[in-house]
Amino acid sequence: MRPSLIIPRIRSQVAGFENRVASTAEFASAQILDVTVPAAFVVPLAETVDANQSMPLVTQLFDDQFGVIVVVDNSVDSRGQAGAEQLSDLRDQLLTALVGWRPLPQYQPVTWQGSEHLAMDAARLWHQFNFGALRILQSS
Repeated sequence: MRPSLIIPRIRSQVAGFENRVASTAEFASAQILDVTVPAAFVVPLAETVDANQSMPLVTQLFDDQFGVIVVVDNSVDSRGQAGAEQLSDLRDQLLTALVGWRPLPQYQPVTWQGSEHLAMDAARLWHQFNFGALRILQSS
């Protein structure tokens, strides 16, 4: 899914990022940036596709997946507890902003597909929240 659809939605709906939302092609690219935290990066993920449902036309359902990589301050405590608390608040704001939203008419509403821890050091805690939206492709 196009980051240009998702970024404005997060910027307008998630006050916790204070408009610090951009895109990246991969986590490693975001990790080397010196950004003010908290911040978010929209990253494209996999597209899973079901088998064709009809013949001779093509009808396929695919899940267009994207991630929102969130980075928060971890300097308060090296265990990451304060960062985890902040991640929890930002997660709730992201879920409110994105789950159920239809980025374009051809998409079903966005669903939450879980999350994963990416990295932690003495300064930053990185976590990725995964989303997707189903889309039907039909040939004419």
